[in-house]
Amino acid sequence: MITLRSLLYIIITLSLFSCKKSQPALLQLDRPTESVEQSGISWDDILTSGEFIVGTISGPDTYFDYNGEPSGRQYKLLCNFAQQKGLRLRVETAHSESELCDLLQSDRIDLVMYSLNLDTISNRELLEAGLTTDSCSWAVRPSNNDLKGQLDMWFQALSQETIDNVAKSSRAIIHPTIVRKVRSPYLSREKGIISIYDNLFKKAAQTTGWDWRLIASQCYQESGFDPNAVSSAGARGLMQIMPQTAASLGLAKVEDPNENVAAAARYIVQLNQKFSDIRDTQERIRFVLAAYNGGPGHIKDAQALARKFGRNPQIWANVEPFIIGLQGPRYYLDPVVKNGYMIGSQTANYVASIMLRWQQYGGHVSAGKSAESYTPPTSSAKPNKYRKETHILKPLEQPVSERDNN
Repeated sequence: MITLRSLLYIIITLSLFSCKKSQPALLQLDRPTESVEQSGISWDDILTSGEFIVGTISGPDTYFDYNGEPSGRQYKLLCNFAQQKGLRLRVETAHSESELCDLLQSDRIDLVMYSLNLDTISNRELLEAGLTTDSCSWAVRPSNNDLKGQLDMWFQALSQETIDNVAKSSRAIIHPTIVRKVRSPYLSREKGIISIYDNLFKKAAQTTGWDWRLIASQCYQESGFDPNAVSSAGARGLMQIMPQTAASLGLAKVEDPNENVAAAARYIVQLNQKFSDIRDTQERIRFVLAAYNGGPGHIKDAQALARKFGRNPQIWANVEPFIIGLQGPRYYLDPVVKNGYMIGSQTANYVASIMLRWQQYGGHVSAGKSAESYTPPTSSAKPNKYRKETHILKPLEQPVSERDNN
C-alpha cells in the first residue's frame, strides 16, 4: 500500500477542460524537507519509447469502451496531446485511487487522469488556492517537470473550439439526441417486402442462421435502412459498424450495403461463438445483440456480476439489470468487472427494441425466461480491499430491478 508520505510528492495539475477555458490552476503539495530522489521515467524517455501511458478509473468522463472503440472526454483530450507529440496513447485502468497512485509512483504509468480526492491523500492545508469541486485532477511525478511543462504548453495552445468539440462528441455518445421509435416499416406489407435490402438480409441469414427478418429489424434499429448513416461515435453504414470492428472484419467499403451487411453477418457469427455456452437459441440471440451494441467484454462483465450475486448468467432477464447497473460505480468498479463503465441503458433498450420489431415483422419471438430472485452475496465473500465493507447505495446506483422492488 502506498504511504501518505510518498503521496505528498504528487504534483496535481487541474485539468481545466470544462466548458469554459481558463488559466490553468496548478496545485502542488508541500514536499518533505529531506531530499527527494529524482528518478523515474523522464519526458525524453517517453519520447524515445514512442508511448504515453495514462492511468485512470473507468467512467463516463474519463475512459470507457464503446463497442470496441475507446471513448471519454478526458481520454479524447489526451489523444490530442499524444497526437501532437507523435506518441501512441495507452490506457491502464485501476479500481481505486490508491491503485492509481501506486502505478504512478512505480513508473508503470506516466500520468494519472482522474479526479483524485485530495482529502484522502493529503492534508488539505497543504494545498494552494484554486481547487474547485467540479475539476478533474491530473497527476504526474514531481521528478517529471518536463512532462508537466509539456502538458501546460499544450493546454495553453489548445483552442476552445477543440475543447467544445470533444465535450460535444462525448455527450452525444452518452446522451444521444435521436431515439428511434419501435415500429415496423414495410415497403409492401402485402407482399412481405420490408426494404430494398431484403436480399442482403436473406444472404446474411444463411451465414448467421438467424431469421432474415431479425437482421432486418437490427438494421432498422442501427441505421433506419440508410447506407450513408454515420453515428456520433463513428459507426457507419447499414449495420453501423465501428472503425476498429470494420478493420478486424476486413471491411474496406463501409458504405457499400452488400459488404456492410455481409461483414455484420461475419461479426454476428463471431459473437455467437463467444456465447455458444448459452444453449437456448433466443436467449443467446439477446446476448449477441447486446454484444453487437455494447461490446462482448461488457456483456461478459454483466454475466460475471450476475454470477457473483447468485443469478444464472445465461438468462437474459438476470443479466440485463447488471448491464444497466454498469452505468453506476457500484458495479463498474466491482473487482469482477474487467471493462469498466458502459452505457448499459442504451444496450438494454437496443435489445428490447429489436426483439419487439422482429415480432412485429412476423418473427417467432419467445418471451424469454423469467428472472430469478435476487440473492445477496454472503458474508464469506472476499471483501474489496479498497472499500469499506458497508456501503449504503443511493437509489440511482442500484440496478433497475432492485429499485423497482423497493
